[in-house]
Order: sequence, then C-alpha cells, then structure tokens
Amino acid sequence: MIKINEMSRLKKTAVLIMFLLSFFWIIFGILNSVMEKANLSLTFYYLLPGLLFIFLLLISLKYSLTGGIALIFAGISFSILIMLRDWEPYILAIMLITFSVAPLISGILFVVDVFMNKQKEPQTLDEII
Repeated sequence: MIKINEMSRLKKTAVLIMFLLSFFWIIFGILNSVMEKANLSLTFYYLLPGLLFIFLLLISLKYSLTGGIALIFAGISFSILIMLRDWEPYILAIMLITFSVAPLISGILFVVDVFMNKQKEPQTLDEII
C-alpha cells in the first residue's frame, strides 16, 4: 500500500503531474468518443494514452527508479514520434507538452527522488554503532 504522507515532495509532484496528465487524456478520450458516437474499439483507441500514463504511474509508484526511467523513455519516444509528423506549430507544441514534456519531467523527478533518498552506507564500525 502506498502512503502519501511518507512520499517526498519530488515524488508527490511527479505523481501529481502524471495524475493530471492521465486524467486529461481519459476525459479527452471519453468526451471525444461521446461526440463522435464512437464504437468500442475507437473509444479504447482514444483512451489509450490516458491508460498508458496510468500504467506508467502505477509502475513508478511501486518501483520508483524503473518507473522513472520508463517515463523518461516514454517522453523521449513520444517526442521522436511527434516530430516525425508534419503538424502546425501550435498543434506540435500542445502535443509535445502533453505527450513528452510532462512524462519526461515526472520521470526525472522520480529518478532524482530515488537518488536523493538513498541511505548512505556505513563505512566504518563507528558509523554502524
């Protein structure tokens, strides 16, 4: 069980960013499906980004380093995929912010949190006692 009170500020910030991002994409997917009267497979397609971000968030909550690296990898991968498309600059900016920058920042925060909270190993007998 994950206890929010025991999380550091960095981890809480990373969780908040990913939660808001996931919430945004799930609401977007639901509203888009309703407006287009989409079938089940198209609805799942619209919900896929939000579900992917929730999955990565859950991994990051359980395994901070692995999840943080996965979020960084996802952010970089989405950046490359988005840049390959020929979009208008304003669409490109929105896509980069929502698909790439937010997971990248969250991943970096998770990784930094792991290394900042790492306990120093005792080197001498005096430090152990």
